[in-house]
Amino acid sequence: PHHPTPAKKSAKTATQKQKPAKKQSNPAKARVVHDEKSTVEKKKRPEKIARKNETSKTQQNYYIQVGSFTGEPGTTFLTIIRNSGYDYRVTAPDATGLKHLLLGPYPDRSSAERTLVRVRDRINKHAFIYTTQGAK
Repeated sequence: PHHPTPAKKSAKTATQKQKPAKKQSNPAKARVVHDEKSTVEKKKRPEKIARKNETSKTQQNYYIQVGSFTGEPGTTFLTIIRNSGYDYRVTAPDATGLKHLLLGPYPDRSSAERTLVRVRDRINKHAFIYTTQGAK
């Protein structure tokens, strides 16, 4: 009774050793070939994708709106903004006739949010992030 049991185990062990060895060697060779090809392809493709993402990022502009006016912003207010080191622009009047006084642009929303904290402290406590689409 003891002799057949070890023989069965050794037969199973021998079969298990042979099958995985064959399975591991074939996929390993295939992986190397695929990895070499996909590595070359991956190096080219992400660059193109990154350029597309950069283009879409530049199309969305982030500003901080510090005021809106029916006329021109006051010179004292503009002097405070300039002396604080911010670039600004005044938009053309919108449908309601308001001109928006915007600081920026900022490259991304997180940059605008970091600046917004200082702007609210120094220039206008009601300032907020203003986004536009398209190239300007």
